[in-house]
This record gives sequence, C-alpha cells and structure tokens, in this order.
Amino acid sequence: MSTTTNLMNPTNPLRTAVRKSLRRTAKHLLAEQLRPDTLGVNKCGNLLCRWGFFYTHGRTAEKYAQAVSDTLRQSGIGHRIEDSGMVWKPFRGGASTAQQSHFYVEVSLG
Repeated sequence: MSTTTNLMNPTNPLRTAVRKSLRRTAKHLLAEQLRPDTLGVNKCGNLLCRWGFFYTHGRTAEKYAQAVSDTLRQSGIGHRIEDSGMVWKPFRGGASTAQQSHFYVEVSLG
C-alpha cells in the first residue's frame, strides 16, 4: 500500500492535511456559534476553548462542554471531550483569559 492511500499511517501527508482541515472547520464553527473568548490548539493537538468570567451567573463547565459537543455533533464532526473545568483566579485587570477566571473545554477531533 502506498502512503498516499493509507490514511491510518500517522506520517501520511494526506492524513495531516485532512486533520488540519477538520480542525480549521471545527474552530470556525465553534467561534461562530459559541463565541469563546479564546480558541486555540494545545500541545497535544486538541482544541481548547476558554470563556472568561467575573461572576458565573449559573454557568458551569459541564454546560459549556455539552454545548461544544452538541455543536460538533450537529455538524457531523467526530469528537471526544478530553477535559473541561473551571479555573478560579483573583481578578487582575488587563490579564489574558488564560490568566483570569475561566471555563475551559478541551476537545479532540476525529
């Protein structure tokens, strides 16, 4: 089997291109529908969404994780929620979302 037809081979450039395209599509979809404060890719290649807060107003990390899962499922994108939670930190004006209190959801695609 050639490397261009074997999509299970992790070194296959076609597989890498497909994964990048899927990640790009998922990022665009989540940014448009859920509007996280930050949306990026961590060292493991998983999407990481963050929503900052000062007061939670009844929101929880589980609700955000469910919203992310529902959004991706409705679009037919295979995924798994790797981690979600809440980080609480004292207020610091001008700090980035990662350095403030925030909810986060980590998602692996495919």
